[in-house]
Amino acid sequence: SLDKFPFACFSFGTTQSFDMFYLEHNKRRFRAFKGEYLYHQLSWRNNFPNWCFIEDADLDSNDAVVLSYPFSDNGGKHPAMDGLLEECNRLKIPLLMDCTYFGTCHQVSIDFDHPCIEVITFALSKPFALGHARLGIRLTRIDNDDPMFVYQKLNYANRIGQMVGNAVIQNFGPDFIYKKYHRLQNKFCQEMNLIASDTVLFGLGGEDYNQYNRGGQWHRICLTTLYEEKMEESK
Repeated sequence: SLDKFPFACFSFGTTQSFDMFYLEHNKRRFRAFKGEYLYHQLSWRNNFPNWCFIEDADLDSNDAVVLSYPFSDNGGKHPAMDGLLEECNRLKIPLLMDCTYFGTCHQVSIDFDHPCIEVITFALSKPFALGHARLGIRLTRIDNDDPMFVYQKLNYANRIGQMVGNAVIQNFGPDFIYKKYHRLQNKFCQEMNLIASDTVLFGLGGEDYNQYNRGGQWHRICLTTLYEEKMEESK
């Protein structure tokens, strides 16, 4: 349930929410699984050099964690996610839950009641191909009056983007992309010897696809260009 996250702020995609989380916890050591969204590594490399992959060291009470669900590297659930959440609860480690792929997936569910979850982010970039419109939302348990809250209170947000986003979600359901493309996903995965991800955008390959490895245990292949080409052919 999202009832425990009553404070909502407009976010430029999910990226702005990530930046605010970094600033809020700038004295902590940032952690993420291998294969997580590359933006975090690029940001931490330049500004928080003591960051560390979760697989490479035990969690510490002075850590802060970023986790995507569906997970960025496999489009589903990271097999160590439940254990991570329990350990973060125990050590009172703040965690940002990145739900960017919501709207492109199926058979995924999560309990947001874990006390460690401090921030939840969603965006319209993936489910409706609106990445360049930079449309996202951040949900938090408290109002800490950070810059995003200040913008919100002054109504100083991207109103044109909000208008576009509202028009889209009023005309298309949250499962629109999955329902539209899951048959093509199954088709291409069968032809290419891939496993269909829970996220319709991806297929997961074996050793023949190791050039697509992103640092984790999966070889994620993005299928969206194939979808576009197939849709063009059908016109």
